[in-house]
Amino acid sequence: MHFLVNNSGGDMAGLVLMPFICGFQMFFVLIWCLIWVSIIVFSVFGTIFWILMLIDAIQREYDKENDKLMWVLIIVFTHIIGAAVYYFVEKKKN
Repeated sequence: MHFLVNNSGGDMAGLVLMPFICGFQMFFVLIWCLIWVSIIVFSVFGTIFWILMLIDAIQREYDKENDKLMWVLIIVFTHIIGAAVYYFVEKKKN
């Protein structure tokens, strides 16, 4: 980037292009930050959803005695996917 700022030859092209190049770089920094914030938000809400589904699976009364153990193991070992499956299969029944 030093060659764009160096104005020893009297060429103003470097100074003219500098705001555009910096703006382009800032655009990528902004996109990168938005991606990381989205990942963090999804992770936090996913973990909260996982904990709520795990608590519900532990507290729920089932018809068969092994269903509770099965659902708890599915939710624990498959994390958010197991919690989503539990939500749509069991929780939506009520």
